Amino acid sequence: MKHRNLGKFIVAAASISMALSPISALAKPATAVLADGETTATVDTKALLKDAITYAKAQDTTDVVPAVTTNLTAKIKAAETVRDKTDATVDEINAAWSALVDAVHYLDFKGNPTALDTLVTEARKLNEADYESGWDAFKTALTAAENALADENTLQDDLDAKKAALETAINGLVAVKPIEVDKTALNKAIADAGALNAADYTEESWAALEAALAKGKDVYADENAEQGAVNEAANAIKQAINGLVKVDIENPVDKTELADALKANKELAENEPEGDESLNPETYGAFKKAYEAADAVNKDEDATQEAVDKAVADLKAAYADLDQIMYRVYNPNNGEHLFTANKKEYDHLSKIGWNGEDIAWIAPKASLEGATAMTRMYDKNSGEHHYTKNEKEIKALEDLGWTNEGKKWATAAKNENVIHRLYNPNETRAGRHHYTLNDKEKDHLDSIGWNWEHSESDLIYAKAPAPEKK
Repeated sequence: MKHRNLGKFIVAAASISMALSPISALAKPATAVLADGETTATVDTKALLKDAITYAKAQDTTDVVPAVTTNLTAKIKAAETVRDKTDATVDEINAAWSALVDAVHYLDFKGNPTALDTLVTEARKLNEADYESGWDAFKTALTAAENALADENTLQDDLDAKKAALETAINGLVAVKPIEVDKTALNKAIADAGALNAADYTEESWAALEAALAKGKDVYADENAEQGAVNEAANAIKQAINGLVKVDIENPVDKTELADALKANKELAENEPEGDESLNPETYGAFKKAYEAADAVNKDEDATQEAVDKAVADLKAAYADLDQIMYRVYNPNNGEHLFTANKKEYDHLSKIGWNGEDIAWIAPKASLEGATAMTRMYDKNSGEHHYTKNEKEIKALEDLGWTNEGKKWATAAKNENVIHRLYNPNETRAGRHHYTLNDKEKDHLDSIGWNWEHSESDLIYAKAPAPEKK
């Protein structure tokens, strides 16, 4: 920070040339000696000091550098101490006044670094690799600007000079000229591939070409792609074209239906359902084997149409045979039988006091043709669960306060495996409804007062009875 010699000021009314408020004459006489030692004047030195303090405090310190504002604050505080001292000597007052006036004279030492800081922030984002010349001059100017910002007392002239120098250095940077990439060969390879017909080649060899072609198109569209990547993409397409295998035109094998079947069953085959959607391990295992066999046939370039058709038929049959094991568990506390396809739910209830009664029947997978989803309703007042496919009944129970627990399993299309639904009109707790495939059990309950509910909307059908225990 440059220093400005303000001279020595001595308190004397006749010599005051500062831009202070008008100074009044002395109230209590005091004698002050002028700098040349020859002339004396009688002034109120305390009043002069007070005026100086008032003037100093009123100054605008916006953008004034910290060293000046700190010095001014200290000089004001020192002057106030002398002002408040009842026995202050003229020399003490003179000294305080002089120091304060001197501090005020430095208030034009300002510096606002905002513009330079903004420029430096942007300059730091530049990358040397992007320029072929001018970087050394730029770095020198940037370092000088950063040093100026690091000093909080840098004056505005210096800040402006550093900003101008940095702007000049930035403007002097010469950018690296982009290397022109030749994509002619890649464009031709893409065009050559586009002229080919997928039906003329085996699926496996065509898939390899499609992969190479997709990557090649991405590289071609990339404005920043380097020559090496372009050449590699072009060569990959050429190799894939050369690797294409012609199909037997006389006896072409059509795998369209097989591919569609595999696509439709991929998610189910790779992710075994759980919970309410869980499937019979036996039929799901058979389905998964059929899927894997069909996938192998699809990948076999030498597969015959007969093998393809059989794979499709086997996969569809295995899917149509998917089913769920329905478990029956009994609550001895309220007499309810719960039916669930969720093995985890069955095991949990069995552990907490319900009686596990093993398999009740086999239900179809809900999404199969002919199957109808069954909704499970729950009465929180009695603890009873009820199962129905009748939308009107579902709505009526919901209106009575029953909770709709969602679709849990499915009834099969009409067949000989009728699940009889019976209702006990004398029971008010859980267990008012009972479900059974056993005709004798149905007849017995019917004979002792239970109502056999066998209207078409109430009938439920199993895919098959529970398998006989071995």
